[in-house]
Amino acid sequence: MLVGTIGLVGDLRGRHSRHGHGLLLADGLLLLLDASGREGFVETARAQGVAEVREAIALAQASAHPDREGLARLQALANGPLSRGAAARRARAKRTGRRPGR
Repeated sequence: MLVGTIGLVGDLRGRHSRHGHGLLLADGLLLLLDASGREGFVETARAQGVAEVREAIALAQASAHPDREGLARLQALANGPLSRGAAARRARAKRTGRRPGR
């Protein structure tokens, strides 16, 4: 599902209809988060490409989607486990054989 949802990101760049597509994108991301939970969402996002998912979350945030609490949960993921700092910690942990945050 995330693959199709993120596929909208490319369609949204430079279009004047971002508002309506942003709502659809937000719906898709929120459905995935509700269906798979936090860990499942993060795992799927990493498989899809964190940069694309972060961009999709930013577009969803800019939408007029009424589920502001859900959008806040998405933003917390973008700022936490999907952040650039988290990616750097995972890469460092992989190189050293340690678990991230240890």
